[in-house]
Amino acid sequence: MTRSLTTSLQWALLLCLAATSAWAAEGEDVVFFEKKIRPILVKRCYQCHSEKANEQEGGLLLDRRSGWIKGGNTDKAVIPGNPGASLLVKAIRYQDDSLQMPPEKKLPAEEIALLEQWIARGAAGPADDLGETAFSRLGDQDYLFEQAKTHWAFQPVAPHKAPTSDNPLWNTNELDRLVFAQLAAEGLTPSPAADPRTLIRRLTFDLTGLPPTPTEVNDFIKAASLDRTAAIEQAVNRLLDSPSYGEHAARMWLDVARYADTDSFYRPDTKTPHYFPFAFTYRNYVVDAFNTDKPFDQFVREQLAADLMGLDANAPELAALGFLTVGPHANRNQSETVDDWIDVTTRGLLGLTASCARCHDHKYEPIPTADYYSLHGIFASVQRIHPLDQKKQPLLTGHQPPADQLAEFQKALELAKKNATGKDKQPKTFRDTKNASLLLFHPGAPVHGMVVRENEKPTDPVIFLRGDPASPGAAVPRRFLKILDTQQPSFTADNSGRLDLANKIVSAENPLTARVFANRVWGMLMGSHLVATASDFGLQGARPSHPQVLDMLAHDFVRQGWSVKQLVRTIVLSQTYQQASQHRPEMVKLDPRNQQL
Repeated sequence: MTRSLTTSLQWALLLCLAATSAWAAEGEDVVFFEKKIRPILVKRCYQCHSEKANEQEGGLLLDRRSGWIKGGNTDKAVIPGNPGASLLVKAIRYQDDSLQMPPEKKLPAEEIALLEQWIARGAAGPADDLGETAFSRLGDQDYLFEQAKTHWAFQPVAPHKAPTSDNPLWNTNELDRLVFAQLAAEGLTPSPAADPRTLIRRLTFDLTGLPPTPTEVNDFIKAASLDRTAAIEQAVNRLLDSPSYGEHAARMWLDVARYADTDSFYRPDTKTPHYFPFAFTYRNYVVDAFNTDKPFDQFVREQLAADLMGLDANAPELAALGFLTVGPHANRNQSETVDDWIDVTTRGLLGLTASCARCHDHKYEPIPTADYYSLHGIFASVQRIHPLDQKKQPLLTGHQPPADQLAEFQKALELAKKNATGKDKQPKTFRDTKNASLLLFHPGAPVHGMVVRENEKPTDPVIFLRGDPASPGAAVPRRFLKILDTQQPSFTADNSGRLDLANKIVSAENPLTARVFANRVWGMLMGSHLVATASDFGLQGARPSHPQVLDMLAHDFVRQGWSVKQLVRTIVLSQTYQQASQHRPEMVKLDPRNQQL
């Protein structure tokens, strides 16, 4: 045997011995964990920090090594080999009043010593380590953003060319061809067209919320017997021109905007709710917007930022700010108000549950806490005008009473002032005077708008750790959500940035807004939505039953200048909408929930 070969064999033997020694040491550490440490964690920690309990409070899992190494929402829980620097040890030692675990009672000294010894030995994990699972990845933003890359709702809106139908009735427009192709793929056939009497009732109820008159029914039946297509188009146009259309369609949007005539509080003395006397101006604005077919992108801009659009001081469009002012928490809790504004904006317009990121990175969606506080800074830069402060609310042009009623009101008000005593002589708000009913409900009383005002200086937002304003963290700029705007340029420094936000929401490059609203209109007309979770298009939301139909509607909606009436026409003039609703047992077997239309 040569000298070099002997040396090589010696080195190989030494390496084997070293590896064996390391494996033995590692094995001893695993045994130590299983015998000494896991029982403590199971008894003291797993109820709040394990997959089996379906809990990871603070984002921390203690049922796997990756859990304590990665740590929770604040920092790594364990630093192997360094107990003193490990948050877990700081928590169990009760050295910090704000960090004490378990919260009920301090661990016995012997258990603390074992945990410190375990970390000093390298914090070995269990023999059957769970590793990364879907549950452990809750809140993992890198993972969620990767998932979002292929999620249908975050893809660009694009039209889909449908195959030609062999049924001539279903071959006249893209919507019907797409639906027919999906029916055929499922072995289904469409129902025949509804009879004229049924159809005119359906159209009238769906577009106005009211039944047709006997004359309207008879006229439609007669016209349909001569030219069904022309009769339907004429009826649809007549109904869309009816004032009742805007009143009915507005109900759909007012539900999204959580409209109410009162806030969520009651007077402690009388147990009566606090009324918004001018909430109706927002309701009327929404009704008028649908009746005049205000482009939806303009509708959104005005609701979020009418006061930043260079309008006259008393412009009627200022009533659109009721989207922000007619809601809960009026002038009581600013943090809850801001959270409500973020929620109604993101769920109502984008179909995203962004408010879930208030205290930590969103567990289920690609929305980090930093994005929540970027939006928070926008809305924290404005304040509601008190709903009863008549001196700061605009007198809306076009809403004021006729001259004779105004003269009658002024006469009554002068008489009331003449007889006033005490604080009634110069009341600060409507509620501060005995003449409140006169000021608010007289038909000649001036009509004010419920608006917001900008703070003198826009808020420079910071992340509130665990959602607590008393624990400020890193600063973030006011900007849009990263999932929809990868570059995330900062919004203007001159004001709150609400108009910048509105422009991002209605950008043609934003794949969510047109889809979300088209889905809402479809649900209003068809009785069920293409996406069952109408306010959640995120990773946890339902998949669309007809994704190509939804994209076709959304693409066409934007192409047609965001015209809501045109969107409605596209749906109700389709054979899909006009089918009879008769029961067909052979189809029910294949599609019991009628998801395929």
